[in-house]
Amino acid sequence: MPNIIIFGWFPPHRGPEIGAVGQKVLEKFPADDSLMKVIVPTIYTSDKDGIFALTVIEPAEGRYGDAMARCADIMFMYQGIEGLTYEIKTFTTSAEVIARQQRMGQ
Repeated sequence: MPNIIIFGWFPPHRGPEIGAVGQKVLEKFPADDSLMKVIVPTIYTSDKDGIFALTVIEPAEGRYGDAMARCADIMFMYQGIEGLTYEIKTFTTSAEVIARQQRMGQ
């Protein structure tokens, strides 16, 4: 199963706003292991350009679309925070690529 990875960047002075929205996200979107598992809870680092955040999600079998939709809904809650940017990407392991190639007869 592919992993959904959310990358986020924001200015340090927006940290309190990010935290406040994060609390609302936890209330509105409680953990649901039937949909997805959080493999890497949001982790942060910083540099001269600001704060970088990363979260890794593993969708439940057959629930990729639903998990991706939930990730988009969660990130939508952060809209309007000036300076915040994010990307939601899907990553696949090499083992998953090989398995898919074998299923396709390559």
